[in-house]
Amino acid sequence: MRAIPTTMIYLLGLSVSAFGCGGGNGDDDDSAATDDDTADDDTADDDTADDDTSAAPLVTFTGSVLDFGSFATPADVTTLTVAVADPSPAIAGGVPEVLAVGTPDASGAFSISGVDAGGATLGVLLIVDDAADAYVATATGVPVSCYQGLPDGGTCADRTAFAITAVAHGSLVAGLNTAGWVGTSIVDVGSFVGFVQAADGSPLGGATVSGTGSPTVYYADADLSSSPNDAFVTGVDPNVATDAAGGGLFVIPEAGIGSYSVDHPDHSFTSITAGSQPGTILIVAFTAS
Repeated sequence: MRAIPTTMIYLLGLSVSAFGCGGGNGDDDDSAATDDDTADDDTADDDTADDDTSAAPLVTFTGSVLDFGSFATPADVTTLTVAVADPSPAIAGGVPEVLAVGTPDASGAFSISGVDAGGATLGVLLIVDDAADAYVATATGVPVSCYQGLPDGGTCADRTAFAITAVAHGSLVAGLNTAGWVGTSIVDVGSFVGFVQAADGSPLGGATVSGTGSPTVYYADADLSSSPNDAFVTGVDPNVATDAAGGGLFVIPEAGIGSYSVDHPDHSFTSITAGSQPGTILIVAFTAS
């Protein structure tokens, strides 16, 4: 299994700004003059505010849809859709807001223009879906740094949106069932399917993933295409860490919004605050710093 590009979903990244106010001293006449001057200044500020009410820049997102297992262009790729969505509403228990939708061409390339992502301050998701149900719904993240500050007509380029076939999803579920998970769909419950990588992008073994609420994490030790039913166990026991032979792959079914981190004896990782939603597989990569 090849390494995937570094794409993380940061769903929470709230900042708080503090504002202060102060007052002046003086006699009544001076105060009156100051108030008049301030009023004039306020009027000027109001005029400036009126001048600044220009529309947010409309940007373009380009990239390719790749099959999660083969890293090739998916079969029947033109039946898929790619949506750019703002994940912010998920913080309050809602669903991501779809900003624009496009369709990849026969090579898997997509270009979605005219996107107002100015309000998506936590990054956006590239949601791949298939009306024919040959593929399950997936979401791959795009960091805010890709589009923040772009001028009108600017491009956030070379993004990857991963697609998972219904057959591959079945293989994942079969392996998870063997490891003790009880369920029939990791899409319906909302899940992470992620990778742990070294700084050079190569799969990394010996890492453990933890998160808010102590979720159960399943680690693959082999290519799911060759041994789907026992990829998450050694003998009868669930694997306890990532394995390079399994692409550094881990799965967290029913992964709620919270803080997630990776521990490894020889590598350091940045924790993220992230989450999945019922109906979608969130694809995440942790890459060593």
